[in-house]
Amino acid sequence: FATRYPERTRAVIMYGAFARGTRSADHPWGLSSRGYDAWLDQLIADWGGPASIEYFAPTMADDDEFRQGWARYLRAAATPGSIRGILEVLRDIDVRDVLGNIQAPTLVLHRRGDRVSRAGAGEDMARRIPGAQFRLLEGDDHWWFLGDRQSVLDAIGNFIRELPPP
Repeated sequence: FATRYPERTRAVIMYGAFARGTRSADHPWGLSSRGYDAWLDQLIADWGGPASIEYFAPTMADDDEFRQGWARYLRAAATPGSIRGILEVLRDIDVRDVLGNIQAPTLVLHRRGDRVSRAGAGEDMARRIPGAQFRLLEGDDHWWFLGDRQSVLDAIGNFIRELPPP
């Protein structure tokens, strides 16, 4: 969106994001295609339960109430077939070639221990976007609202307050 409609983009904020779905010689932060497919097959096999909670929310993986809520959320959010389709697109994505075209002020946030999207992938993305800021936050959970969510909100708030007037 930011590259296609720069006149409609005031700023870009990304959290736990990546530009390429799998590992390559010049992108060592993802899973191999084979590893990704194995993870996806296991996720689908576990669908209906707290699938991959140890990756998305490791600090909550032993909390029974959270595990039950996570499982309910997954069942309500997508069918196994629809999530497979979405995650196959993410596996095959590579938008690194367009990142240099982003003109809007950009903030890329990552947690140091995120197992879904490695911090190096976010740092690489920020380096490819002219003038982007990269903020490495402490924590292991992929979801911003778990763990130290205040650090995420503070980083976003500070970034927004520093934006030039529209």
